[in-house]
Amino acid sequence: MHQFGHITKYNKDLKQNHSYLISACICLLVGLFISQPVQGQEYTSLPGCNQWNNAACWVKSNDPSGCSNNTSLFPPMAPATTGCEVHVVINGDMVISSGQTLMDGNLKSITIADGGSLTVAGDLTIAAGAAVSFLFDASQQDINIEGTLTLEENASLNVTGTVPVTVGAISNYLKASQLVVRGESRLFVDSRSGINISGTTKAHTPSNNSEDRALISVEGFFMTTSIYINGNSHLAFQVDEGAEVIASEPNGTLEMNGNSTLKFIGDVHNGGDADGMSYIDVGASLNSNGSGAKIIADDATLYTCGQFSGNVTKETENMGKFEEDNCRVLPVKFMNFRGTHLVGKKQIQLDWAVANDDPADQYIIQMAIDRLDKTETVAVIPGNQHVSFQKRGYTFCKPLENRFSNRRVYFRVSQVSADSLLTHSSWIAIAVPKLPRAGASWTLFPNPVGSLEKLTLRYTGMEVIDWESTEITLYTEGKILEEWTIGELHSPEVDLEVPSVPPGLVYLKVNWNGQQEIYPLLAK
Repeated sequence: MHQFGHITKYNKDLKQNHSYLISACICLLVGLFISQPVQGQEYTSLPGCNQWNNAACWVKSNDPSGCSNNTSLFPPMAPATTGCEVHVVINGDMVISSGQTLMDGNLKSITIADGGSLTVAGDLTIAAGAAVSFLFDASQQDINIEGTLTLEENASLNVTGTVPVTVGAISNYLKASQLVVRGESRLFVDSRSGINISGTTKAHTPSNNSEDRALISVEGFFMTTSIYINGNSHLAFQVDEGAEVIASEPNGTLEMNGNSTLKFIGDVHNGGDADGMSYIDVGASLNSNGSGAKIIADDATLYTCGQFSGNVTKETENMGKFEEDNCRVLPVKFMNFRGTHLVGKKQIQLDWAVANDDPADQYIIQMAIDRLDKTETVAVIPGNQHVSFQKRGYTFCKPLENRFSNRRVYFRVSQVSADSLLTHSSWIAIAVPKLPRAGASWTLFPNPVGSLEKLTLRYTGMEVIDWESTEITLYTEGKILEEWTIGELHSPEVDLEVPSVPPGLVYLKVNWNGQQEIYPLLAK
């Protein structure tokens, strides 16, 4: 499977870790492809029971004879490496309540099942040399570490998902207040998952050799407010071309100390082209203490919200480049944007959330049918008027229309901030099946209508609006009252000004795309 490609693609760069990375890959494959782990035990939580250390919350299965059995009635955090591997499946909301949690030994995987979540009420540390996988088995799932996530020297943490992400945004997140990476630790996040560090990512990898570094590999999403690199320490981001990495925000800091390195690497070392098309956003201003700090763009493009200071060396390799003073980091971060076709209600429901919700004037919902070069605005939703540092959710429902039948309908939400900045979400696609024919192709309102009033026609037919012109005729028996020719439509609505007509019954004839329909209209 694709998400495992990142485990072995650094072997050329990190030769001394070759055997370690291969063994980590094998562990992941075992955990994901075999329903019962080989030579391992599985602890499955019971729905409605949420305390990790409560034996009544767990069912233990698969006690093999080929390894030393763990006798604990709840999942041990650090089972002996000479014993059975431990794999954990969480149903419902599970809480680890201890202030300091150390994962070590043969604890190999934690799977968040559909409807589940994991909260660590304190700090979580992956011990030196340990390899643990966090797996999201559905969508809309979170692992929340309320304190600091620490990866000790040579530790490995893999964050993966099983639900393919199509056109929409990633909805599974590992969240932590702080991240600390030590030694030659490895943090991997696949294309179906995201990591959100609300505070600082700190690197402490003391070595005179810049190759002795911690690595954060991103195929999906990674965001941190700030980055701090100790002196003589080294951090690298490996960024796939489809990934999104925000390596500090405008309200954060990027601090490097003497003889430290920060390297951003594209896919050129994994068979990709040297094209600089792995994109990274650096929002924070750079503070450098001491000399010898270095930032490297290797087959990657760095967009910054400022200039790097003069005592930091910038290097480029394999078409990498720096786009300084070219800020792309905007105030709002869209999360969990998704659409659902509610068959029974005959509508499409859009749900989205924003992190760190700044004051917003409004949210604009845009729609397109089958292709994205013709869009229309379908709604404007009032936004939050106050600063919020929590995730805020919104919902909008769009009734089905005949023209959605047997087509892909795309939606995007855009935030207009209080200072008029515009931020877009990703487009999501809803595949609408063939719908039964429902009435006429156009609706008229108001009806009755008065002289010199505005009359609105709305297209509700089954065709995509891509014809060149629409011809409209207002008439009575034997007399044409008004004619309009409308060019290419940019929305399904057409506004007409009704001429002065005597009260009574008149007719409106609409010709479009080789079709014609006639509608009675009562003039008042």
